[in-house]
Formats: sequence, C-alpha cells, structure tokens
Amino acid sequence: MASHDMKLDPTPTFLELGDVPASYSGEGGKVVVVNEAEDALKFVAMLAAVMTGRGQWGEIAPKQASNSAGMIGLYEGSSVSGTVLLGQDADGIYDTATSGATSGNEGGWGGGYAVHARRLNPIFVVNLKLVSTALVRGFWGLADRTLAIMCGADNPVGSYIGLQYSSPRADANWQFVSKDNVTQNIHDTGVAVSTDAVYARFTLNDSVPSILAELLDAAYAVVATYTFVANLPATATGLWPVVGIETQTAAGKAWQLYFARGVNVKKT
Repeated sequence: MASHDMKLDPTPTFLELGDVPASYSGEGGKVVVVNEAEDALKFVAMLAAVMTGRGQWGEIAPKQASNSAGMIGLYEGSSVSGTVLLGQDADGIYDTATSGATSGNEGGWGGGYAVHARRLNPIFVVNLKLVSTALVRGFWGLADRTLAIMCGADNPVGSYIGLQYSSPRADANWQFVSKDNVTQNIHDTGVAVSTDAVYARFTLNDSVPSILAELLDAAYAVVATYTFVANLPATATGLWPVVGIETQTAAGKAWQLYFARGVNVKKT
C-alpha cells in the first residue's frame, strides 16, 4: 500500500473566516454582532451592541438646567437628591449633581422601581466625573437600597454591585464592590481616583453566576476588570440604578453625570 503525506492547514484565525471583518484595525473595545442582513458578522461599539436588540432599557442623562435629568425607559421615576444643573466640557454634556451643605446630604439619583435582576442578565454603564475627591463618599451601580443608604456607609446594608469611592475610608483607588445582603466583597481596581471622567460597566450573568466589573478611562479603554463569583445579589433580587455622592462635611459636594444606562438582555 502506498503511503501519502498528509498536510493539515493550521486552525484559521477569526479574520480568516469568510463572513467577518477583514481587519482588527480601529476596532479596539468593540464587540462582534450579527449584521442587519443576518448573513455575516461585524464589529460595533459596546454601547451600541448593548442598547440595541430585544432588551428592555433605561437611561438617566442630561436634559435641562433644572432639578431633573432626562429619565426614560426603565429609569423613569428615579428619585433625585440635591440640585442638578446642566453643563458641558470636553468630555460631553453633563448634569452636575450637588449635595446640600450639611454633612450626610446626598447629590444624585437612586431608588424608584426594581427594574433589574440578575436573572434578567442586565448590563449597566455609567459615565461620571468627580468634581472633588475630598470629604466625599460615592456609589455608582445597581442596588436594592436608596442613595442615602448606599452612600451613608462604606459597607451599606442590602444587595448591590457597583463602583465605590470613600474618602472616610482613605481610598486611594476606585473600588469595585458587591454584596448579597449579607457579606460585602470589595476589590481594589488599582486605578487612582481623580477628577478625570471614567466609565464603569457591569455585566450580570445568571446562567454562570458571576458579575463582570470593568473600569474604563475617558477614551473608553478598559483600565481595570474583575469578575465577582461570590457575594452576588440573589438571582431574583430587584435592583435599580443608584448613582451619587454624600458630602462628609458642612459644604455641598458635586459630581458630573454624563449618563447612566442599563438594559435587561432577557425580557421580563
């Protein structure tokens, strides 16, 4: 019997497939989705991928120079604390939320309706900037408690996932934090807190119980990531957006909200 040499082609890369984009160039931070014709794949920005499709969504975003940001979709009816004024800088249009001038006063949004739960696989993104890092405690994420509770302590009661900063705790860096109504799980991002704009993104997964926490810089590049697999909000616990700060002194403290946006990948 004659012998024959057999040559196998190496496993092709993603770009060598026939129905995908030709290059990764300029596509950093984007995700792959099926195109509108449903016959190929394409790269799109993460936020576009998250906010399109079948998911139910909500948003808090700048609207007008008054004590009410634009609250639409699932987030309509979110409670407002402090005063809110419209502004603009190089990072975009924002609402400045300022607390009252008594220690323990809050400025931001929180409460309302339980529009998210881990079983709905929500994705939540907030774009924010601190005006000052002195004498302030803040939380930006999803929780089952009010803004006053979430910003009133370093380890507040309740169930939540979010980004946290506390000058009373002497934080030097942004902190990711989760809690299952019993035990808090805190992770130091290693990224110094500053007055630069940042994004925080949280992807809740129910099929494989976990939460992916990501911190992104003003250019939307990921600078810190951590996957929580313990001390997660229970699968059916109702959550809503909570974003804001509490002053730790007898003076108003402010921060800037460019947007807070969430979507339930699974419909209720």
